[in-house]
Amino acid sequence: MNPLEFNAKIAEITEFPRPSHFIYDVEFYIGNDLKFKPYSTVNCDFSENYRDEVGATVILTVAMSRGDYMRHVYPNRDKQISIKLRKKFTNNNSNVLLDELKGLETTYRAFCHDLKDQDLQASPNIDNDQTVANFKFELIETNIYDFRTRKCGGVFPHVDKIDLIKFLYHKAAMSIPENLRSKGVTADKANVGEKRKQLVIPNGTPLIDLPKYIQDNEGGIYNHDIANFFSTYQKRWFIFPTFNTVRHEESLHAMEIYLTPPNLTSVLDRTWMYDEQAKRKLSIVSTGNFQAEDNQVFTFLNQGNGVQFLKADELLNSFSTVDANKITVGTKHRAGFLLKERDDSNQIVNYMPNKVTNNVAKAMSGLSRRGGMYVSVVWANSRPDLIVPGMPVTIFYNTESEVLTKVGLVHEAINTETRVQANMINETMFSTTVLVIWVDDPDTEIKSL
Repeated sequence: MNPLEFNAKIAEITEFPRPSHFIYDVEFYIGNDLKFKPYSTVNCDFSENYRDEVGATVILTVAMSRGDYMRHVYPNRDKQISIKLRKKFTNNNSNVLLDELKGLETTYRAFCHDLKDQDLQASPNIDNDQTVANFKFELIETNIYDFRTRKCGGVFPHVDKIDLIKFLYHKAAMSIPENLRSKGVTADKANVGEKRKQLVIPNGTPLIDLPKYIQDNEGGIYNHDIANFFSTYQKRWFIFPTFNTVRHEESLHAMEIYLTPPNLTSVLDRTWMYDEQAKRKLSIVSTGNFQAEDNQVFTFLNQGNGVQFLKADELLNSFSTVDANKITVGTKHRAGFLLKERDDSNQIVNYMPNKVTNNVAKAMSGLSRRGGMYVSVVWANSRPDLIVPGMPVTIFYNTESEVLTKVGLVHEAINTETRVQANMINETMFSTTVLVIWVDDPDTEIKSL
């Protein structure tokens, strides 16, 4: 891409305003009975960490009467409080709902943040108090809440690892009401050569941790670590190699980010374009606020630029040979990988914590996370429902003479939803999303020692 094409793409993305403003419709349920609606939604913090978590962290702030809170919510704080959250999109800068966009609806289990309030306790007629106050709730999506309590285990002979996860997840989901349950599991194909005659999963293993258990203890699934995340917007589990940028060639989704100068404020309400035909490509314009954190040098110094281990099967089968009363210790039992040669030729190749193993995937995964850096990009007037966990990303940025690119994967989407106007009348809200992207270092490549 040259500078002219770069500018033309930005002009295409920002040509028309696309719906990014919305109104929240919130309903509180105690058990299965509708109790009340709050006066309004103040804000919502929605954070997704695809690398380290299994679901979104959602903090919802609503305005309601103190009487409703003490009469309905506080007495039932240990019972089943559910919140149905509907996001209805509008024309930007107006309250006119768009009929062609049905909006997004999610049911959450809700937990009070405001458990103690001395002012509430002191009011003698608190049940009838119509004074409006802001109250915070932590929301957990229904599938995540259910799976947190599920266990699994058993001996599974001649089974594909991904197929086993899909089967057990589907089986567990059948107990969730059909209108709330997940749509299934989307998983990248396993790229680990070792296949086992049977998978042994200890009884009592948390179902939500099953992919990670297989990755660490049953020969692995991916050579670039593993992520397991339930997308609230997609209503689907996503399992993928966390640090494998080769996924650009195989993924059904893609994101392009075009970095522009901070003074380009005229496009702040026109920042994205989504093309379902072209590989479901999401194109974003980000006006500055680009930050990069490159700790690779210090990571290599502290953790090493390579790893080695002793192969368990070789130790058992051919640790040594005896000839003419002489014992010769073989070298085939030692294996290792190098990520990138250091310029001073001082290679730091440490042993894995578990020195004796056949889990090549775990050894390579530990190295893969050291081969890149994190960058963060601010997306104004965003549509976080279009982001897919682990989405491949290409970042374009223009220099004076050429357009450069960086390739990576989305690891976090930190979203803040607030009102367009700070008043109780206009309920229109907008989103601002910080995208945390792991960018691959093209000079790194895992090689055998």
